[in-house]
Amino acid sequence: IAGELLKFATSDQLYRGSKPVMWSVVERTALAEAEIEYHDYESDTIWVKFPVQITRSEDLGGAHVVIWTTTPWTIPGNRAVAYSPRIEYGLYEVETVENDFGPRPGEKLIFAQRLAEDASAKAKLKLNLIRNVSAEELASIQLSHPFRDLGGGYDFAVPMLAGDHVTDDAGTGFVHTAPGHGREDFE
Repeated sequence: IAGELLKFATSDQLYRGSKPVMWSVVERTALAEAEIEYHDYESDTIWVKFPVQITRSEDLGGAHVVIWTTTPWTIPGNRAVAYSPRIEYGLYEVETVENDFGPRPGEKLIFAQRLAEDASAKAKLKLNLIRNVSAEELASIQLSHPFRDLGGGYDFAVPMLAGDHVTDDAGTGFVHTAPGHGREDFE
């Protein structure tokens, strides 16, 4: 075994890399991709606010980037939020709300402009567009994890990353990224 491994090493075929490894909490072992079977399951859709922690634009301080996901169990594994440089984004202020939970009047939220009206209707909010937000501004933002104030190791910065997979067909125009929950997010 050592001899064969040495052949790989001396011919530059051996390298150190990283990738997500699916783990069975029941069996306490790594799983091959062929061993992973997903059952059809329709989970709840959630909207999550990621607070802007660091920004060069003063008026984005205190704002929140809003994501929409159909995989709520992946939020604890979030490490980034993706946006698209091809989408127009806006900074909105919440004017009125119908619910006793969620965003409050005066809060500032960032959405894809094409999706803001639909998102606000679903969340039962009235939004007022303050201004456009450029891709350059989004690239310079660092967010806080939504669990930051809960403790437990969530006090790291969440970067904004440009992604070709982000669209403004549904949701908010932002995609939360949890690299420990699959190869696509990892890549």
